[in-house]
Formats: sequence, structure tokens, C-alpha cells
Amino acid sequence: APCGGTRPETSSPRSTTIVFMAARRLLGYGTAAGAAVGAAAWGIVQMGMPEPALPSEPWADASVSAPSRREQLRKLRGNEEFDVLIIGGGATGAGAAVDAATRGLRTALIEGEDFGSGTSSRSTKLVHGGVRYLEKAVFQLSYGQLKLVFEALHERKNLLRNAPHLARPLPIATPCYHGWEVPYYWAGMKAYDLVAGASGLTMSGFRTAAESLALFPTLAAVRETDGASLKGTIVYRDGQFDDA
Repeated sequence: APCGGTRPETSSPRSTTIVFMAARRLLGYGTAAGAAVGAAAWGIVQMGMPEPALPSEPWADASVSAPSRREQLRKLRGNEEFDVLIIGGGATGAGAAVDAATRGLRTALIEGEDFGSGTSSRSTKLVHGGVRYLEKAVFQLSYGQLKLVFEALHERKNLLRNAPHLARPLPIATPCYHGWEVPYYWAGMKAYDLVAGASGLTMSGFRTAAESLALFPTLAAVRETDGASLKGTIVYRDGQFDDA
């Protein structure tokens, strides 16, 4: 039987868990809001910067066929002099060769195997500005990471415009299985839109659970790992290209 006196009050594990979850959600909302405000300020400033020089029309001409392999090898073995020699015919090497050739430089590109058969054949195929870098810029207060996102988004714009036969916009859905994830990811994607400025694609947006399941039938309505139900998705757009 209990003795006399007052028993000290203790918090139950359930109440402690609720307080922790509330604090985590509050932190998430605050971080997302800070990201949106900071990105908005950055976007407003950078929108006034001059756009990089771009050709008026895409340079790709599907009517022009490449010379045969035999003809290319003959030229390499001949006495022709080149201004630039590029070793490696992956996405980076081929891109450098195109850039050099369009500047009027006599360019030679050599590859030990088939073009694009190495690292470029096993990449993610994404042309992205770096959503994760934007998150690091906020959490680490890194101006360098933010500048990297801005520059990458501009390069994405250049690639989508200059090589429409190789690159295209790609819609990406981020599923949300907890209520706090909806405003958190929504604010993050809006910050991504703001940093992109004039280089952006279609603006990101929220899709309800019903809309998400209709658009993505294979998406789980209930997550098996924790039994959480789908609250919706945040859909944004990045780029995708065939680098092989």
C-alpha cells in the first residue's frame, strides 16, 4: 500500500512523444518559412541580372548526318591539325566537343569504347538545379550552396533550350505521408521556384491524395513501414536528358 505524502508527477511516454513531434513539426515549419523568405529575397535580386547569351534558335539540325566511322578515323589518322583534342566521349566530353566546335575550333574527340557507354550510360539522366543543395543552403546558411543552385538552374535552362532533342522537362512527385510534410515540402519547392526565377519551368504545386493516386496508380495509399496514409504529393519539375 502507498505511504503518506504526495507522489511526484511524471510525464507519460505518450505525452513526451506528442511534445517531441509538435516541436519537430514547428521546427520544420520555421525552417521552410525561412527558406521561402530567403529564397524570395535572393530571387528578387537575381532576376535583375542579365541573361546569358543564347542562340536565337536551337543549333540542332536533324537533317545533317554525321560522317561514317571510317571517315572519322581517316581524318584522325591523316595530316589534319586540330586545335582541341578531347579524350573521352561521354556526356562531358561530347558537350565540350560541341562547345569547342561551335566556337570555330578544329576539334577531335576520341573514345576507347562506344560513345556514352561508360559513366554516362549509368547516370540519373537528371538536369537539375539541386534541391538538396538548396536545403543545405538553408540549414548550413551557405551562400555558396545557394549560388550553386542558381547557376545550375540557369544551365538547365540553357540545355533545355539548346538541345530540345536530348532534354525535356520531367515532373517529379514527392509523396507526403505526414501532415507536417505537406507545408514543409511545399515551401521548399516554392523556394526552388523563386530561386529559378526566369529559368524556371512550370511552377510546383500540391496534389491531394485522390489526385495523386489517380496520376500515380502505383503510389501506396498506406505506407507499409509505419501504416501512415498518403496526405498528398508536391509535384515540381526538373529536367531529364539522354546523356548516352
